[in-house]
Amino acid sequence: MLKNMSDKDLRLLVFMFLIVVVVGIGYWGIRPQIKAFTNMQEEIDEQQATAELNDLKVTNLMMVSTMADEYEEDIAKCKDEFYPIMKSSEVDQMMTAKAHNQNLEIFDLRFSMPDEPTERMAYQYSELYDEQRKARTEYEKSIMASVGTSEEDELLTGSSPKKEEEEDASSKKKKKKEIEEEVVTLDVFGEEDGYRPNTDIYAVPVTMTVGGTEEELHRFINEIIDSDKRVLLTGYSWGAYRNIIRRDAEGNVIKSEYTEEELKNMKVLTIKLEVYMCDTSDVKDAEEAEQ
Repeated sequence: MLKNMSDKDLRLLVFMFLIVVVVGIGYWGIRPQIKAFTNMQEEIDEQQATAELNDLKVTNLMMVSTMADEYEEDIAKCKDEFYPIMKSSEVDQMMTAKAHNQNLEIFDLRFSMPDEPTERMAYQYSELYDEQRKARTEYEKSIMASVGTSEEDELLTGSSPKKEEEEDASSKKKKKKEIEEEVVTLDVFGEEDGYRPNTDIYAVPVTMTVGGTEEELHRFINEIIDSDKRVLLTGYSWGAYRNIIRRDAEGNVIKSEYTEEELKNMKVLTIKLEVYMCDTSDVKDAEEAEQ
């Protein structure tokens, strides 16, 4: 059969055979190498972007550490403005001592220990009150939206949504872009503005009725207002003083320590206030560690 073929047909057959060989080598030999090289180059670029991010984090480490120390100092100062977490007996002792320091008689002392952090808002007709309500509403909406989205995903998929990692070229490019954006928009401490629910401050509502001269009662009020700790006076009312007959264990009347003239100038004061407490154990631990 080969004898019947012309030289031209033979050359054409050899040329086609060579083309098939070249295409086979290119497809099964060279193409996988090129693909592997491309994937390796993309991985190198991704690792370089990650390395740049790590270098940036290392470079900012000292600055971040300094800022963190400053934030901790500010937090410690703010926490020190509140009373430490107290028991009911300690609150009773504190308020009793304040009244006795002004030589006042205590007729009534009532308070309730909080179970949850306080939600004290600003004055309802102030601009701050409107800002607080708006921020809290937006925060609650975002929480409800995130919960609703999670529930919808669970209903659709039958399980919690999970991110599946894809190893194709497009996903790698997307990941590289995210890393590059993270390098540019690196945020160490998160969002500064925005509403955050209170989880640390507790308010103890106190109602106290005391008796004494007007001068002593005014000093008592001023002592509460000028307290170096956070105390909010929410209301007060004046009343006429009534001398209470006191008796000893044997039933004998105890003579009043006030004269008739002094009793005429004495009044009764009922005050309502809130004592704010904050857990300052971490601040004390830090101070002890420094010492």
